[in-house]
Amino acid sequence: MEGCSRADLEQMYIDAVYDYYKGGAKKFPLSDEVYDKLKEELAWQGSQFPQLKRYEVEFVEASLSYAKGEPIMSDADYENLKQRVKGNGKREDVSAMLLYIKGQQLLDAEQYAALSENMKSLGIDVGLRGASCTLNGDPCVLKPDQGAAAQIVTALSAIPAVFFLALFGVLGAFGGPSVPAPVSLGLGLFTGLSLLNVLDLQKPTVLKGPCPCCETPIKSLFAGETPVETISKKCDVCGTKIVVDSNK
Repeated sequence: MEGCSRADLEQMYIDAVYDYYKGGAKKFPLSDEVYDKLKEELAWQGSQFPQLKRYEVEFVEASLSYAKGEPIMSDADYENLKQRVKGNGKREDVSAMLLYIKGQQLLDAEQYAALSENMKSLGIDVGLRGASCTLNGDPCVLKPDQGAAAQIVTALSAIPAVFFLALFGVLGAFGGPSVPAPVSLGLGLFTGLSLLNVLDLQKPTVLKGPCPCCETPIKSLFAGETPVETISKKCDVCGTKIVVDSNK
């Protein structure tokens, strides 16, 4: 178990206990010695998973079956399970991680998305919890997305430019002042640059890299006269908390 993170150990534990609750001792993949050591290590690290409950596994199995369109229990029994899980809100992170891990293993992308959406009604945000990672400026991890940064500048400049072109075009058509197109464009670009300053978006830099846990692309915007050095955010897919550091 050396070199394993807490998330790795929790996943190992989840897979083992899930198999046990589904198939009994014959399907349990760990020896008693390894299982005891795993529980001790997780307890020492403050994990809730050594107290994994049978009803939580049953709830996850039922939820996955419903997501696949193959229910394994009646609607009434499933509703009772949902209310039991919902009533024990302090353990919602346990259910969230169980659903995330087994959902990723057993569902296709469409089924998993539907499962995640349905669980929100129970207050369960499907994903990993307690995992906090740092993306740094190493070229193999974080890379500048120059296209995204250029889009920000272009959008803020193009919108005023088009506005002034249209405005002076309409005024000219109705006998108003005739303003050459280059002047309208210049006025629009000047307004766009002013907007960058007003919105504190000078010198925008977009950094992108994969989520350390599920590898979903993550993008963060650093801009302004005195840009922040780090940005904290959460992966939209797995819920992992991420600190993006622009200086490392």
